Amino acid sequence: MAKKTLDKSIRKRINNRAWMRLEISDNARMAFIRGLYLGGDAAIGVTDVIDTLHKEYGITVGIDEEVIGRILEEVSAEPNRVFSSKGIVVVAHAARPVQGRDGEVEFHFLTEKLKRTPLSYEALTTAFEQKDPVSVSRAGVLVRATYPGEKLATLHKHRSGKPGQDIFGRIVTPVSTTLPKQVYLSAGNYVREEDGEFFADIYGFVCVLDDQISVLPALHVLSDGSEAHFIHFPQADPICLPQLDWINQMLVKMEIAQEITSEKLVQIHQFINERRSGSGHMLLVEGTRPVPGQDGYVVLHFGEDRTHMLPDGRVDVVSRRTALGVKSGERIAEIILPTIGIPGESFNGREIPAAAGKVCTVKTSERVRVELEGGNPRFFYSKNDGNASYDGNTLDVRSVLRISGDVDRLTGDIQYDQDVEIIGSVRKGAKVSAGGTVLVVGAIDDGGAVTAKRDVVVGEGIAGKSAKVVALGHVETRHIEYSTVIARKDVVVGNRILHGQVRAGGRLTVGFDAGENGGHIVGGEVLAGLGIEAEQLGSGDESNTTLVGVVPSIELEARLKKLDESIDFCNTNILKIFRTLNIQALNPQLIEGILRRTPPGRKKAIADLLVKLKGLIVYRDESLSGHKAVQAEIDEAFAAAEIKVRKTAHADVQVKIGSRSLMLQQDEGRVTFSVSDDGIQCRKTDDI
Repeated sequence: MAKKTLDKSIRKRINNRAWMRLEISDNARMAFIRGLYLGGDAAIGVTDVIDTLHKEYGITVGIDEEVIGRILEEVSAEPNRVFSSKGIVVVAHAARPVQGRDGEVEFHFLTEKLKRTPLSYEALTTAFEQKDPVSVSRAGVLVRATYPGEKLATLHKHRSGKPGQDIFGRIVTPVSTTLPKQVYLSAGNYVREEDGEFFADIYGFVCVLDDQISVLPALHVLSDGSEAHFIHFPQADPICLPQLDWINQMLVKMEIAQEITSEKLVQIHQFINERRSGSGHMLLVEGTRPVPGQDGYVVLHFGEDRTHMLPDGRVDVVSRRTALGVKSGERIAEIILPTIGIPGESFNGREIPAAAGKVCTVKTSERVRVELEGGNPRFFYSKNDGNASYDGNTLDVRSVLRISGDVDRLTGDIQYDQDVEIIGSVRKGAKVSAGGTVLVVGAIDDGGAVTAKRDVVVGEGIAGKSAKVVALGHVETRHIEYSTVIARKDVVVGNRILHGQVRAGGRLTVGFDAGENGGHIVGGEVLAGLGIEAEQLGSGDESNTTLVGVVPSIELEARLKKLDESIDFCNTNILKIFRTLNIQALNPQLIEGILRRTPPGRKKAIADLLVKLKGLIVYRDESLSGHKAVQAEIDEAFAAAEIKVRKTAHADVQVKIGSRSLMLQQDEGRVTFSVSDDGIQCRKTDDI
């Protein structure tokens, strides 16, 4: 038992008669009050007593303020009376040890099945990042749907351990010093937190990423605000069908000033039930979509430069000359200005801007006069008589050199930097070269040669083993017999190809003539870059093979060859430098060692060699990348290419597409040849 008085300095205005008497257990686990005297000072309170316990008794742990308060309430009524406890009154007791506890997040929305098969929140987030509802719903990710007010999770925070202490603050029961595990969870979009509990605020799909729980609304809104689509993904149990107020609340939270009706809700439920294990999207609300402006475009006041065929397969050269021929000062084209478009309106009444049409720009040659309107090119006029042309980029009027009869040895060869028109034929031994288009009303005979930087048009045909035509544009003619024809673009033949060597960078078409031999390709080698179409392939004579095929265009083939040469050049020179330096690879540490061992007098030469080596490697890598891109372009062309036969492909025909080849063993009627991973495919077609 112990007895101590209140220190006279506890309060400056009290008398020094106040005192209190305590009894402390032997193990210092409890302190009992036995007596208390206020010395007439009723103002002494709980704080004063606690302060005395701290300073006078050294008691710091387990002080019971409530008990002290009750005693003071009783004593202060008679401050001159001595309080003596009639029983056991504990005013302080030892603190029990508190074991530490790891933090934990309890996800209430997860069923036992979902805990074993976690949801893919990353895939869900990626899906909603797509720009259109089709792409969003295509993800087909498994989701857990939720509704407003559903408790999703509880965060149980970690608790640090506290040792047991006696009333003097001395440790009597130690606890583990291991720090408890801390966990975190914050509320993301459309989730609210209340005292560590997390609740959904909207109908949608639960998403937990980066210690944050959120709800992705089951809605995709187009960026321009013109449409909002309900999104459905396959739901994990329990299935959560939306209610009317949930959908309308979702629209409000998404700032969409429209509501749906109960009839629409029935459609949504039906939509979900039909796709329990699938996904999809459904238009929920919409505004008015903007109408984009029309792009500016060119109107040509002359005809097309592609020729029509006459019923007998001849080229209609008259209509071509009429269509393309213009006079000096004649308006040949004009630009139609773009329109600004019509704005739309979002479902919130906000104006959706319409994209204005793009301005059309046209390049012109020096033979075209440009008239401005509002400071911009508007009208185009010919500066001279000639043939007008527009290749989608440049407008031009080429003057025409007209030959009234045949071109033969008497007239001499013709060489002109623009268009050439020959009213007659190109006879044996004659040569014609033009910087534009060559039009021959008659034929090109055996031994005749025509080259053009644009098109070659031959009304009657090209015949003879020594006849040759090369065009950087198109070639159009009635027939090709035993001749060589090469075109960067398309080759169009009205009647037939017999034993010709024909190469088209674009498409090759035969067969405008309905006669007996119309549309035939017989013998020779006929190749195109994009596809072939004919009435008949081969003749049925097995001693006379016909080769038709799709191969890379001459341009792509040339690019590929140039890249191959560059790669070979680089590899050869890289190997030479490797041998000179006695290395196998460009290893930085190895190079550093070579430079370190090299005598000062040779360091510059070695350094220059290394610079050259690095340059060769960079150039080779660039060439390899370019080679890969060109090859991909070729492969894409092969995959899309078709050889169509409208009547019969005979057994003497060899079909080639790229490196694949097929020799027909029997006649095939109305077929289309294409290529697949399994080789060249031959399928029956009734629509060609």
